[in-house]
Amino acid sequence: MKRRGILVLSTTALLGGCSSSEGDVQLGGVRVENFREESITVEIKIEDDSETVYNTTASVASASGTVSTEIIDCEWDTDAHGQYSIAARVASDDEWDHVDVVEDNSDSCRWIAIQVESENIYFDQRDCENYPETPCELLSN
Repeated sequence: MKRRGILVLSTTALLGGCSSSEGDVQLGGVRVENFREESITVEIKIEDDSETVYNTTASVASASGTVSTEIIDCEWDTDAHGQYSIAARVASDDEWDHVDVVEDNSDSCRWIAIQVESENIYFDQRDCENYPETPCELLSN
C-alpha cells in the first residue's frame, strides 16, 4: 500500500510540473506595420518569462497607399515555446506599449503585427496555421 501511495504521489508531482508549460506559445515572427504618412523607427523588445531574448530597432517607410511593413529578424529560438511578451514604441516616444503573446484555442504558434497608426500602437496576434508562411519563414526563403 505504501508503494502505491508513493507511486501516485510521484506521478502527480511529475505531471504537476508539466502544467507549468500550459499557455506557452511559439513565437513565429514579428512584423511592424506603418499606417502613418511619415517614415518611423520603432524600438522592439521581446521577453520570455521576463528575460529579454531580443532587442531591436526597425525603420519602416511611410505608408504607400494603405500600409508599409517591415519584418524584424528572427534571432530568438523560433522553435522554442515560452511565455513571450512584446514591448514596442516609436523611437521618439517615452512610453512603451506591451502585449503578452497568448495561445488561441489549440494554436500554440503565434506571430505578432505591431501596427503603428497616428499616435497609437496596436498589437494584432495571428495564428501561424492561418497563414501560408510566418514572418520568420518568409525571411528564411
